[in-house]
Amino acid sequence: MGLVGRFLRGIWLFLKAGVFVIGLLVVAGIVAALVFAPWEQAGEELPDSAVLEIPVVGDLPEKPSSGDFARFVRGDAMTLTRLVRVLERAAKDSRIRGLDMDLSLAELGQTDVEALLPAIRSFRDAGKPTRVFAESYDLARYRLASGFDEIWISPSGEFAVTGVALEMPYAGELADDLGIRPQIEARRDYKTAADVIRRREMQGPVRAAFAELVSDVHRSALNDIAAGRGLDTDQVRGLLAEALLNPEAAVAGGLVDRAGYARVFRRSGADNDDGQVDFAAYLPELAHPVDAGAPKVALITATGQIMGGEGGGFSGSVITDGQLIGELQAAADHAGIDAILIRIDSPGGAYGASDAIRAAMRAIDKPIVASMGNVAGSGGYLIAVGADAIVAHPSTITGSIGVISGKVVVADLLEDYGVRFEIVRSDRNAAMFSPFAPFTPDQQDRLARRVDAIYATFKNLVGEARKLPEEQVEAAAQGRIWTGSQAFGRKLVDATGGLETALSVIRQRLGVAAEREIHLVEFPGGSPQERFMEALQEGFGGLATLATGKPEISVGKLREYLAAEAGTRLMTPDVNLR
Repeated sequence: MGLVGRFLRGIWLFLKAGVFVIGLLVVAGIVAALVFAPWEQAGEELPDSAVLEIPVVGDLPEKPSSGDFARFVRGDAMTLTRLVRVLERAAKDSRIRGLDMDLSLAELGQTDVEALLPAIRSFRDAGKPTRVFAESYDLARYRLASGFDEIWISPSGEFAVTGVALEMPYAGELADDLGIRPQIEARRDYKTAADVIRRREMQGPVRAAFAELVSDVHRSALNDIAAGRGLDTDQVRGLLAEALLNPEAAVAGGLVDRAGYARVFRRSGADNDDGQVDFAAYLPELAHPVDAGAPKVALITATGQIMGGEGGGFSGSVITDGQLIGELQAAADHAGIDAILIRIDSPGGAYGASDAIRAAMRAIDKPIVASMGNVAGSGGYLIAVGADAIVAHPSTITGSIGVISGKVVVADLLEDYGVRFEIVRSDRNAAMFSPFAPFTPDQQDRLARRVDAIYATFKNLVGEARKLPEEQVEAAAQGRIWTGSQAFGRKLVDATGGLETALSVIRQRLGVAAEREIHLVEFPGGSPQERFMEALQEGFGGLATLATGKPEISVGKLREYLAAEAGTRLMTPDVNLR
């Protein structure tokens, strides 16, 4: 080996040794983190007089995300429910003199606003000043801002408060051009979860239903704005139209109180004698109820698509029946838990898993109240009917009582690229759900009968749980989605409101006084070490993608995906409300 070769080999060995040492350091760091738990910090004592300062950054998830590693592991990540609870507790805390919130970077949905507004109003009712700032406002931010005493906007910001629009894609023409053949059975006309690929445009009855839905959401928003600003809804409509993209007009019309930059907003806040407390500093207060004997309620959060199996974790973006049933049963068996509040944000998913969760909830003898978030449709709604009572926000996407099943055949698409699948069957139905061959007439008929049976069962379960006659359930079903307000009018939910409304229902179920404190316990809470290991696993699982720019694909994963897609689904249409 020449001099150059030995030199290069030396560099290679040096790099290998460096990687090895780095690996040892990483492992040592992990072990040290698990042993010494440096994130476990004692809560600081709050000042005697302080303003609660909360910047809302990004969206407000129902569950903590491991993407924010440090906050996820420490357990102080901001979620919608935690923020509501912090605001409600601080409103009653004599040490907290006021509230300042910055919404400049907030990404809010209408149900987020409906969850937060009652807590903001609690501050105002307690006689504490509330102020809000945003660089710019859209409808959701401004709807929330209307609950504050004082609204600020940046002089260079935009007042982009418009109505509500629903966006839904249709790619049926593209599917035809590509040779993709959807073979879908849906019950009934409003079950539009697969319309993205099987239709070219929105159908007339569906458009009319969606028009009612967006009008209802907009009406709720205008009512909140009018109440917050002391106006009637017609005045609000006129002022919003005049102020669109015109911050000066928003100030002149009384929709906004002051135009000023963020630094001016912060400087003009608390009195000199007041300190500042942020969300993370105040969050530990929730662990200590004011009333030591307050009833304990387990808060269980179910977010994402529903599927069978185990897993999900503390930051799960899917709902698995094994995981959720285990959490529900653990809360039911816990001697210190008096009731269960399940927070649902799900468009639905696998029928079998949804029904298994519902049945498990019905078998629990402690009171269970379902609080529905942004969406609790189809399988998500089927879970909810397992509870003793259901509470929805006025704008919660609710219902979609219907069924969808089938497959997408891609044989023609692949044949255009010179790929042909030959199938060898043990019997004529062995490849029934293969995406490379269409259903036979008999198979299509069998699928249709199965979907009819599940649809009938779904309606029966709703009718029994909600104590509704068959014709009334059918009128509310047909795969149609409703707002929470519309669903209340059809007796699909028991009340409209947020966390405090759900807790009021629980108080009634427990037979405790309306003013009595309820101690919510996130369940299962998990230790910092457990959250650390989950975040670590999720992080390492993504290393292959970071290194190659591609997700890891295996035949096994592909087979599992196709098998899951072949199942019967209870899914809400994928719509985007703006």
